[in-house]
Amino acid sequence: MRYLLNKGVIRSSAEGLRNFVRGRRLTLGQREAIAVLQLHPNHQLFASNETWNLLMRRDISHGLIQLITNRTKRFVPRRYQRRWARRLRQHFGFEREDAHQLALATLGSDENSTVLGVNALITFDRRLINRFYTHHSQIETKLRRMTAQLHPPYSQAILPELATPGEILST
Repeated sequence: MRYLLNKGVIRSSAEGLRNFVRGRRLTLGQREAIAVLQLHPNHQLFASNETWNLLMRRDISHGLIQLITNRTKRFVPRRYQRRWARRLRQHFGFEREDAHQLALATLGSDENSTVLGVNALITFDRRLINRFYTHHSQIETKLRRMTAQLHPPYSQAILPELATPGEILST
């Protein structure tokens, strides 16, 4: 399984690790975010370039950042990702950042271009999840129409699932 972690999940895991080292109590979200990082190694974890850049600017020790970066890989935009993000914004009213994350989860790739898309986008953003599943069939139809005109591997792109860390951990 391949998962794209949005910035809220990465931020919560970083803050949770910092709190753990300082002997502070962790929130449920922080515990879940850290647990996602500890998923079986067969699960590939990714984060966007923007999320990686934010992580590097956090007031967290280099060693704690390495715990996260050793477990996650960069997931980068590829061809058609911007077009798909624009369509998600225009037709379904997703916020710019949410559309970017959804499009990246659908048409992004690891840095070596060995995979296209992920199985799930993991986020704490319940509003994003609800909007996605409210319009899921229309979004899927729109993606099929767009990818039907494209060459492989883009013609085989599929929508990811959206889930919270707690939902991923309970499956």
